[in-house]
Amino acid sequence: MLPVRHAPAPGAGAAFRRGPLVNVGSAAGLDVVGLTTVAPRWCGAPPAGPGGFIAQLRAHGGEAAVTAEPVEGELHVTFGEPVWGVAPGQAIVL
Repeated sequence: MLPVRHAPAPGAGAAFRRGPLVNVGSAAGLDVVGLTTVAPRWCGAPPAGPGGFIAQLRAHGGEAAVTAEPVEGELHVTFGEPVWGVAPGQAIVL
C-alpha cells in the first residue's frame, strides 16, 4: 500500500463560491490521471525502471491499468484511463 499525492486531470476547474453552495465544476474535472507516492513500501524488490502494472485503489474497487516508475524514493504512477475519487493520503496497491 502506497500513500499518494494525486494529480488532477488537465483543465480541472477551481472551486468558487456562489451563495451557500461551493461549485467545483464538472464531474470530469475530478478525474485523476496520475499520482506520486510518498514513502512506497515493497513486499519484494522494487521495480528497476518503468513498467506496466494493474493497480487497485479501494478495498472492494476494480482494477486499473497503470504505468509506474520509481524516481528518487517516490513512485510516479500514470493511469491508462482517468480514475475518479482519489484522495490525498489514500493508498494504491500494484
